[in-house]
Amino acid sequence: MMEAPDDQDEWLEGGPAADSAIVDKHGLAALTGFSLAEIDRLMRVGLPISGERRRGAAMRFSVPAAVQWLIARQGDPMDEAKRRSIEATARKREAEASKLEDRFIDIEIIEAAIKDGVAKFQAELQSIPARLPPEVRELVKAEITGAINRLAASVQP
Repeated sequence: MMEAPDDQDEWLEGGPAADSAIVDKHGLAALTGFSLAEIDRLMRVGLPISGERRRGAAMRFSVPAAVQWLIARQGDPMDEAKRRSIEATARKREAEASKLEDRFIDIEIIEAAIKDGVAKFQAELQSIPARLPPEVRELVKAEITGAINRLAASVQP
């Protein structure tokens, strides 16, 4: 007759050590959706192992302990969502502020541009009589000067 199996193999046959909450690495991977490589990485950073680690023996994991450890490592998923929301809001406000800063121009710059435009327009108007026949130059010059003076008087505060 064969000898009774080792304690480490009893769970395979449903013996007294069998516990559905204890699984090997493949079982934990299947339950959690992690790959075997990810399980190995998690073991290196502290994933709890059930029982003693023995050379050549399959690692065993308590499903409740492993799941609790994984949840504790993940933190509150709402915290991460809140953090991302706050960052997105801050980026949006910064973009809006930058856009507004680009829209506003210093009033002195606008005033200088208007004065320059008016001076050029006035010089162009005053150059018209020189291109006209001599008999109408004085009449046109008087009309242009009168128009400039009337416009200047209407914009004085």
